[in-house]
Amino acid sequence: MLRMLGFPKGEIGLVFVSDGRMRALNRRYRKLDQTTDVLSFPLQEFHQGKRKPRLQKTPLDPLGDVVISIPMALKQARTQGKSVDHEIMTLLTHGVLHLVGYDHEASRVEEKRMRSKEMAFHKTLTPRLPALTH
Repeated sequence: MLRMLGFPKGEIGLVFVSDGRMRALNRRYRKLDQTTDVLSFPLQEFHQGKRKPRLQKTPLDPLGDVVISIPMALKQARTQGKSVDHEIMTLLTHGVLHLVGYDHEASRVEEKRMRSKEMAFHKTLTPRLPALTH
C-alpha cells in the first residue's frame, strides 16, 4: 500500500486497542467522547495527498501511527458480512490514507477523492487476503 502511494520506504506504527482505549484517544485528540473504529496520527504534514517539502530525508520515512479498535472491527465485520481480515484491511487503508494527507471531512471533493482511492486499494489488495469466515 505504501509503495503504491509513493512511499516505498514508508514506515507506520499499527496499534490494536480496546473500545475503552479508543474512546479515551478519541476524547483526548478529537474531543469526541465515544469510541471509533480507526484513528490516524500523522508525523508529517501533507496537503491533498502530497507531502509538504521537508528539510531532511531519512532512510525510512516515518509517516505516523494507525490505531484500530478490534471490538469495532469485529462488530463491523459481523454487521457487514465481511471477514475480520477484510474489515481490518479496510480500516488500515482508511488510516494510512489519512496519514498521507487524504481527508474525507475536508470537503465533498476530498471525500470522493479519498473514497475512490480506498476502492482502488480494495480492488488491488482484497484478492490477496485469505478467505476466512468470521
